Amino acid sequence: MEFTKIEDNPPLDSVSSLHFTQKPENLLTATSWDNFVRIWSIDKDKAKFIGKQEFSSAPLCSSWSYDSKALFIGGTDNQAYLWNLEKESIESFGEHSQPIKEIFSFPENQNLILTGSWDKTIKFWDLRQGQNPINTTFLEGKVFSMDMRFPYLVVVDSTKGIYAFDLGSGYNCVQRTRSSFKQARVISLFPDLKGYAFGSIDGRVSITYLKEEEKDNNFSFRCHWKENEIFAVNDIAFHPKYGTFATVGSDGLFYFWCKETKSKLKKSIPFENSITRCSFNHDGSIFSFAVGYDWHKGFIGSTAKKERSLCLYLPKEKEIQAK
Repeated sequence: MEFTKIEDNPPLDSVSSLHFTQKPENLLTATSWDNFVRIWSIDKDKAKFIGKQEFSSAPLCSSWSYDSKALFIGGTDNQAYLWNLEKESIESFGEHSQPIKEIFSFPENQNLILTGSWDKTIKFWDLRQGQNPINTTFLEGKVFSMDMRFPYLVVVDSTKGIYAFDLGSGYNCVQRTRSSFKQARVISLFPDLKGYAFGSIDGRVSITYLKEEEKDNNFSFRCHWKENEIFAVNDIAFHPKYGTFATVGSDGLFYFWCKETKSKLKKSIPFENSITRCSFNHDGSIFSFAVGYDWHKGFIGSTAKKERSLCLYLPKEKEIQAK
């Protein structure tokens, strides 16, 4: 398998979030536990470093503005930031009482931002109305993962509660369930908005449809398992064109899957460390993934000098197109 490591100013610690712009510019951003947020311009398997911002503590999440001219950032200092790339400025616009785990900007109104925190709240912000949220939604547990593809928002918290919101009709939760899996790691909406994929520390993924008439299509499967060893599913990314998806895990592997045929399309070579995050670019021609420690073995594992890298892979059609 041919892949390329980003050598131009790569992260020096594990990557906590990884996102392409949804525009043809192919800008890629990574937040890292080295306290930096970095941006690269990607041309196929070539990466050119654009810039970085340092924070007082680790950033955990980021979201591109719809026009790709700004980046919204949250992290362990409890602050939400706007990094204006054109003005080369950064400012805080909101705050939680605990770290911000997820942040998203609305696609058509770039003044509207939502944040999800370990303080058990989701806050909605309007950048035109100062530093007070316009709405606060309370959950039972800490926000562990969120995904938004307007108008839908899905959230999984530390109590294994899964919440679905239709933001087009307000801030009310339209569906609430509880997962039978162990601790959540990631939740990701289908590109067609019919449902979501949910991954956990027990190496499984659940495919769940939102509409009652499609519930018979729900299923779950084991993915990051090796004989009697179980590895966490750290991230899930859907291909924007085909609706197939990638999973990455603590076993140092990434897989491509088709949910319609319930089949595995590709298995990567093993890397010598966990894969923490992944992302497809706007047309699915580039797949980026981050190799680094994810603390699945606690402090003992953190002392090992293993690979930390940010990589690019160009998927072949047969590897990612539904069978």
